[in-house]
Amino acid sequence: ETLPFGNARFSSVFSYDAMVHFEPLTVAAYIREIGRVLKPGGTAILHHSAHTSNPTGNFKENSRWRNYMPAGFVAHVASRSGLDVVSYEEFGWSRRKLFQKKTDALSVLIKRS
Repeated sequence: ETLPFGNARFSSVFSYDAMVHFEPLTVAAYIREIGRVLKPGGTAILHHSAHTSNPTGNFKENSRWRNYMPAGFVAHVASRSGLDVVSYEEFGWSRRKLFQKKTDALSVLIKRS
């Protein structure tokens, strides 16, 4: 839950297909660390869960093993970590629109100057 790097070291951070399985508190810890290691104006692109049911369950019990992640959670933690959300989009994995449930999200964050 910590990144072994100095403060303001990176201009970008990217995480894909991992945070969808993390507990919300673990995601919060990583976002705080991302806020610490990003340079002012730096960008983070994070793929995380958008699953909003079963808040007391285990990710293995949920659709596509997505953990509970309430809407607005990433934005809340990001704002407390010196980051602004510049883009947020939910999406699903089914190729058939009729069955596509939006279980994932992509957030683009910018470190405040």
